[in-house]
Formats: sequence, C-alpha cells, structure tokens
Amino acid sequence: MNKNYFNLTGFKVNALSELVNAGGPFTTGSVLFVKDPSDVDYEVVKDQIGRDNLFDTIPAAIAKTRSDMNDWVVVAPKADNGVWDIGTALDIANDRVHLVSLGYLQGLHGYSNTIRGFGSATLDTEIVNVTGNGVEIAGFRFLGTHGTTDDGTIETVFKTTGSNTWLHDSVVETSAAAGASDGTIAHVGGSGFRADRVWFGNSVGIGAVKVANSVARPEFHDCTFVIDAQAVGDTFLIAGTGASEYVLVENSKFINVELGTLVASVVTGSVTVDNPWLLTNNTYVNVTQAGTDPTVWKAPVASGTSTAVRDYGIAVGTAALIPA
Repeated sequence: MNKNYFNLTGFKVNALSELVNAGGPFTTGSVLFVKDPSDVDYEVVKDQIGRDNLFDTIPAAIAKTRSDMNDWVVVAPKADNGVWDIGTALDIANDRVHLVSLGYLQGLHGYSNTIRGFGSATLDTEIVNVTGNGVEIAGFRFLGTHGTTDDGTIETVFKTTGSNTWLHDSVVETSAAAGASDGTIAHVGGSGFRADRVWFGNSVGIGAVKVANSVARPEFHDCTFVIDAQAVGDTFLIAGTGASEYVLVENSKFINVELGTLVASVVTGSVTVDNPWLLTNNTYVNVTQAGTDPTVWKAPVASGTSTAVRDYGIAVGTAALIPA
C-alpha cells in the first residue's frame, strides 16, 4: 500500500465515493472515520482518507456531524479488541446521523466496537444519549460497569429521547454484580424507536429496558433480554403510561439465568387501556408469565378444556406447566 501525501500533491481519497464503491452507505452528507492513533496503520489511513475526514475519538467525529444532512460516522475497531473508554456520555444531538462500526456482523455478538463507561459515586447518567431524530446506531457494544468506588454504578447505559431511533446489531449491557442496583439499562423515551438483533441485559445481575410515558409505537425485533433475577419482582421490560398506541415485541428471547427465582412478569407497570403491548412469537426462560396487566397480550396461545391458557413459549424442562 503506497502512501499518498495529499497535502503535498494536492490529491486525496474521496471518502464518500470510496465507501459507496465498497458497498457502504449512499449519502450526500459527510462520511467521517474514527481510528485509534495507536493502530499501526493509522498514518497510512490518514494519508489516504485525509485528515479532514479522520478523527481520533468518536465524540470528536460526532461533533462534526450536521443535522438533517445524513452524515455518517464509521468507527474502525481497535487492535486486539480494545475498548473505547469514555468519561462522559456520548451525545448524539443532530438529526439523521448514522453511527456504525466498521465490519460488524449480524451474529448474536456481531458488534466490532465496545464503548465503555465507568460508574462513579455520583452516578453517571448514561453511556450514550440520543436526542436527535432519525438516528441510526449499529454494530456497538455499550457497556456500563462499576468504577473504583463501592457505589459506582451506571444509571442508564443507552438512552434515547429522539424520535425514530434505530438501534441494531448491538449490545446494551451492564456488568454490575448480582444484588447491585443499576436502574434501567435502556431508556426508550422517543416515539418510533426500533431495535433489531440487540442483546439487552446483565448476565450477573439485573437490568431492565424502560419504555417511557406516552412513547408511541416502539418495536423490538429478534432481540435477547437477559437478567439474573434476585427477586420475583425483577423485570425485563417496564411499561410507561399514557398514549402509546401499541408496543410490539416479537421473535425475541427473555432469559432469566437464575433457576431459583422465577420472574413473575416479563412486562411490569400499569399499561394504559386501549394502548396494548403485544408479545408475539417469543420465548421465556425461568419466567412465570409474559404479562400480568390485562392490556399485555401474548401470541400465539392455545386454549383447551382447562380453565387456564396453555403457554407453550415458557421453557419448563421436562415438567408440564399451565400458568394461570
């Protein structure tokens, strides 16, 4: 690979055309790249892409995006699976911004970059905070973890209040030990939210996904929710009140790894009448019911001669179970 010192020759690679030619996004906006300065090929890439298009940190690239221009921020993985540590939340405030990892896959853990935030004694609010509308995020692991203080926690790992956020092929995770309080790991506060192939949870503790009040038409598709329940009241999904029209969760898995503590209800909270939650074609492990609120609906179900509805989606080992 030959170097091209564009500052001497007057030429440089057109980042937009090169990305499109490689099968990447088609856009009239800017395409900005992020690469770790410690990577051995950093200078070569900077020479080819141009220093105006290459940034050393994700926040620096996000700061150069413009609202409603469909700007893309493409993050190259660090060498040896290194993580991107941040001390403050990664804020995405502009509309129609796309933040994607280079080389991510659609595997269960197909992300290619980890963005990690450490808790502090005063509680960091979140790892990533999306306030812009129409933002796409793909191919990341957002990890909230304890810091050096005994009470260091992350309150919310992923938060969005912008409308039409699309999060896909990612992981939203906490690493707090069982028994620790982590609040909610994801806060959905904008209408039109959609998650595809996202792993939400905490395999050594608890962590819920909350849909805020009056958030319309959020959808979760092919997602995995994992907790280690410490009490029957621990939950996967928290429902807000108000007009949501509907909430849809389909083709997803709810896994409580704690056999000794069954989760009473996957969905908790008081769901407003005429604004149903629909859970369709899902699987539940170590869970008693998908939802106890009368406005939470589950499909498919099959009724028979028994007084209760048989729920074939609950994993029960070799024992038969007909929950009330």
